[in-house]
Amino acid sequence: MKLDELKVIIKAAGGGENALAYAEALLVKINHIESEKQYATLLGQLRNAKEQGDFRGRVLEVNFADCFLRKGIVLEYGVKQGMSGDIDFGWNIDGHKAHIEMKLLGQDKGEPELLSDLAILKRKLSVNRT
Repeated sequence: MKLDELKVIIKAAGGGENALAYAEALLVKINHIESEKQYATLLGQLRNAKEQGDFRGRVLEVNFADCFLRKGIVLEYGVKQGMSGDIDFGWNIDGHKAHIEMKLLGQDKGEPELLSDLAILKRKLSVNRT
């Protein structure tokens, strides 16, 4: 994949300047996993992402696959378990099959403020206890 193509994909999925700023780093990972046929489906889904949530999920999967591949481990992608649908990744470990389903969870707009308030409260409590 080329940088111009990735930028078009990012924009088509609703990505803005922040996403575009990381395009070069993402491209390195995409091109790294592209060498493995296992990930052709994943990269096809990334290319066809039409909204931000789907695109972010595929980027998470690209990063995950790249981490393993850099350690010499090629994960299966789109593992079937005999039911409808599939599991994102499969990994054979010493004769055992591990299935890994990736989920990119969002947060509501008030959560960062709540977490900040909790951190402040925790600091106050620890100061008062000493």
